[in-house]
Amino acid sequence: MEPERNTVEFGIGVGEYEGVVRVSRRVFQILLPQAPTPERCLEAYHLHRTRLELIAERKLRRRQLTGDGNVEITGHDLREREAPPASRRIGYRRVASMRAERRVVRDAKRRFPVHTRIVVPLEGLGSRLNQIFDRLNANFAADGWVSTPSSTRGVVNDALAVYFLDVTIAAAFVAC
Repeated sequence: MEPERNTVEFGIGVGEYEGVVRVSRRVFQILLPQAPTPERCLEAYHLHRTRLELIAERKLRRRQLTGDGNVEITGHDLREREAPPASRRIGYRRVASMRAERRVVRDAKRRFPVHTRIVVPLEGLGSRLNQIFDRLNANFAADGWVSTPSSTRGVVNDALAVYFLDVTIAAAFVAC
Protein backbone atom coordinates (compact mmCIF):
# COMPACT_ATOMS: atom_id res chain seq x y z
CA MET A 1 0.00 0.00 0.00
CA GLU A 2 1.42 3.32 -1.01
CA PRO A 3 0.56 5.62 1.95
CA GLU A 4 0.82 8.99 0.24
CA ARG A 5 -1.63 7.92 -2.47
CA ASN A 6 -3.74 5.46 -0.44
CA THR A 7 -3.45 2.96 -3.28
CA VAL A 8 -2.38 -0.61 -3.76
CA GLU A 9 -0.12 -0.92 -6.80
CA PHE A 10 0.93 -4.07 -8.63
CA GLY A 11 2.85 -4.70 -11.80
CA ILE A 12 1.28 -6.23 -14.88
CA GLY A 13 2.72 -7.53 -18.12
CA VAL A 14 0.52 -8.41 -21.08
CA GLY A 15 2.29 -9.07 -24.35
CA GLU A 16 4.82 -6.28 -24.79
CA TYR A 17 3.05 -3.97 -22.33
CA GLU A 18 4.49 -3.65 -18.84
CA GLY A 19 3.08 -1.19 -16.36
CA VAL A 20 1.53 -0.54 -12.99
CA VAL A 21 -2.06 -1.09 -11.89
CA ARG A 22 -3.39 1.20 -9.16
CA VAL A 23 -6.37 0.41 -6.94
CA SER A 24 -7.40 3.15 -4.49
CA ARG A 25 -8.54 2.61 -0.94
CA ARG A 26 -12.00 3.89 -1.94
CA VAL A 27 -12.30 1.00 -4.41
CA PHE A 28 -11.57 -1.47 -1.62
CA GLN A 29 -14.60 -0.10 0.26
CA ILE A 30 -16.67 -2.00 -2.32
CA LEU A 31 -14.80 -5.24 -1.66
CA LEU A 32 -14.56 -5.05 2.12
CA PRO A 33 -17.33 -5.30 4.72
CA GLN A 34 -15.21 -3.23 7.18
CA ALA A 35 -13.32 0.05 6.93
CA PRO A 36 -10.51 -0.25 4.34
CA THR A 37 -7.36 -0.07 6.47
CA PRO A 38 -4.04 -0.53 4.64
CA GLU A 39 -3.77 -4.11 5.98
CA ARG A 40 -7.30 -4.99 4.90
CA CYS A 41 -6.68 -3.46 1.47
CA LEU A 42 -3.60 -5.66 0.97
CA GLU A 43 -5.53 -8.68 2.17
CA ALA A 44 -8.41 -7.87 -0.18
CA TYR A 45 -5.91 -7.45 -3.03
CA HIS A 46 -4.59 -10.98 -2.48
CA LEU A 47 -8.06 -12.45 -2.13
CA HIS A 48 -9.41 -10.63 -5.22
CA ARG A 49 -6.19 -10.70 -7.24
CA THR A 50 -7.63 -12.75 -10.10
CA ARG A 51 -10.58 -10.40 -10.50
CA LEU A 52 -8.39 -7.28 -10.37
CA GLU A 53 -5.99 -8.72 -12.95
CA LEU A 54 -8.89 -9.56 -15.27
CA ILE A 55 -10.20 -5.99 -14.95
CA ALA A 56 -6.71 -4.60 -15.66
CA GLU A 57 -6.39 -6.80 -18.76
CA ARG A 58 -9.82 -5.65 -19.96
CA LYS A 59 -8.79 -2.01 -19.53
CA LEU A 60 -5.57 -2.69 -21.45
CA ARG A 61 -7.50 -4.28 -24.32
CA ARG A 62 -9.73 -1.19 -24.42
CA ARG A 63 -6.65 1.08 -24.18
CA GLN A 64 -8.04 2.77 -21.05
CA LEU A 65 -4.75 4.01 -19.65
CA THR A 66 -3.94 6.91 -17.35
CA GLY A 67 -1.84 9.87 -18.47
CA ASP A 68 1.34 8.10 -17.35
CA GLY A 69 0.48 4.97 -19.38
CA ASN A 70 -0.63 2.84 -16.45
CA VAL A 71 -3.98 1.37 -15.37
CA GLU A 72 -6.25 2.64 -12.62
CA ILE A 73 -9.09 0.42 -11.42
CA THR A 74 -12.15 2.36 -10.27
CA GLY A 75 -15.35 1.41 -8.50
CA HIS A 76 -17.08 1.62 -11.88
CA ASP A 77 -14.77 -1.12 -13.18
CA LEU A 78 -15.80 -3.43 -10.32
CA ARG A 79 -19.49 -2.72 -10.80
CA GLU A 80 -19.25 -3.17 -14.57
CA ARG A 81 -18.34 -6.81 -14.12
CA GLU A 82 -20.95 -7.38 -11.43
CA ALA A 83 -23.86 -5.80 -13.29
CA PRO A 84 -23.55 -6.04 -17.06
CA PRO A 85 -26.15 -4.24 -19.19
CA ALA A 86 -29.64 -5.78 -19.02
CA SER A 87 -29.38 -7.09 -22.57
CA ARG A 88 -26.37 -9.20 -21.56
CA ARG A 89 -27.17 -10.16 -17.95
CA ILE A 90 -27.00 -13.85 -18.73
CA GLY A 91 -24.55 -14.66 -21.44
CA TYR A 92 -21.02 -14.97 -22.64
CA ARG A 93 -19.42 -12.09 -20.74
CA ARG A 94 -20.24 -13.32 -17.22
CA VAL A 95 -19.55 -16.93 -18.14
CA ALA A 96 -16.23 -15.93 -19.73
CA SER A 97 -15.13 -14.11 -16.56
CA MET A 98 -16.10 -17.05 -14.40
CA ARG A 99 -14.27 -19.38 -16.77
CA ALA A 100 -11.16 -17.20 -16.62
CA GLU A 101 -11.17 -17.28 -12.81
CA ARG A 102 -11.67 -21.06 -12.82
CA ARG A 103 -8.88 -21.39 -15.38
CA VAL A 104 -6.44 -19.59 -13.06
CA VAL A 105 -7.24 -22.02 -10.24
CA ARG A 106 -7.16 -25.03 -12.62
CA ASP A 107 -3.76 -23.96 -13.98
CA ALA A 108 -2.42 -23.55 -10.44
CA LYS A 109 -3.65 -27.05 -9.59
CA ARG A 110 -2.00 -28.50 -12.69
CA ARG A 111 1.30 -26.71 -12.24
CA PHE A 112 1.45 -27.08 -8.45
CA PRO A 113 -0.03 -30.46 -7.48
CA VAL A 114 0.12 -29.99 -3.69
CA HIS A 115 -1.91 -27.35 -1.88
CA THR A 116 -2.88 -26.18 1.57
CA ARG A 117 -5.96 -24.17 2.44
CA ILE A 118 -5.87 -21.30 4.92
CA VAL A 119 -9.27 -20.40 6.36
CA VAL A 120 -9.83 -16.66 6.61
CA PRO A 121 -11.49 -15.60 9.90
CA LEU A 122 -14.44 -13.19 9.79
CA GLU A 123 -12.22 -10.25 10.81
CA GLY A 124 -9.77 -11.12 8.01
CA LEU A 125 -6.11 -11.98 8.13
CA GLY A 126 -4.86 -8.40 8.45
CA SER A 127 -1.08 -8.13 8.74
CA ARG A 128 -0.91 -11.93 9.14
CA LEU A 129 -1.39 -12.24 5.38
CA ASN A 130 1.75 -10.14 4.78
CA GLN A 131 3.64 -12.38 7.21
CA ILE A 132 2.49 -15.48 5.34
CA PHE A 133 3.64 -14.11 1.97
CA ASP A 134 6.90 -12.80 3.44
CA ARG A 135 7.61 -16.24 4.89
CA LEU A 136 6.82 -17.90 1.56
CA ASN A 137 9.07 -15.49 -0.34
CA ALA A 138 11.92 -15.83 2.17
CA ASN A 139 11.90 -19.62 2.47
CA PHE A 140 10.80 -20.90 -0.91
CA ALA A 141 11.68 -20.08 -4.51
CA ALA A 142 9.29 -17.66 -6.18
CA ASP A 143 8.43 -20.27 -8.80
CA GLY A 144 7.83 -22.95 -6.14
CA TRP A 145 4.44 -21.69 -4.95
CA VAL A 146 1.37 -19.68 -5.95
CA SER A 147 -1.76 -18.52 -4.10
CA THR A 148 -5.39 -18.23 -5.21
CA PRO A 149 -8.70 -17.56 -3.49
CA SER A 150 -10.25 -20.83 -2.32
CA SER A 151 -13.81 -20.03 -1.40
CA THR A 152 -16.51 -22.58 -0.82
CA ARG A 153 -19.60 -22.45 -2.98
CA GLY A 154 -21.78 -19.51 -2.02
CA VAL A 155 -19.22 -17.95 0.35
CA VAL A 156 -16.90 -15.36 -1.17
CA ASN A 157 -13.26 -15.34 -0.09
CA ASP A 158 -13.55 -17.40 3.07
CA ALA A 159 -10.24 -19.15 2.38
CA LEU A 160 -6.91 -18.80 0.61
CA ALA A 161 -5.20 -21.69 -1.19
CA VAL A 162 -1.42 -21.91 -1.43
CA TYR A 163 -0.17 -24.35 -4.06
CA PHE A 164 3.29 -25.95 -3.97
CA LEU A 165 5.43 -27.95 -6.39
CA ASP A 166 5.91 -30.87 -4.01
CA VAL A 167 4.95 -32.27 -0.63
CA THR A 168 8.32 -31.38 0.93
CA ILE A 169 7.81 -27.66 0.33
CA ALA A 170 4.21 -27.82 1.57
CA ALA A 171 5.24 -29.70 4.72
CA ALA A 172 8.01 -27.15 5.39
CA PHE A 173 5.50 -24.30 5.02
CA VAL A 174 2.98 -25.88 7.38
CA ALA A 175 5.73 -26.69 9.92
CA CYS A 176 7.08 -23.13 10.19
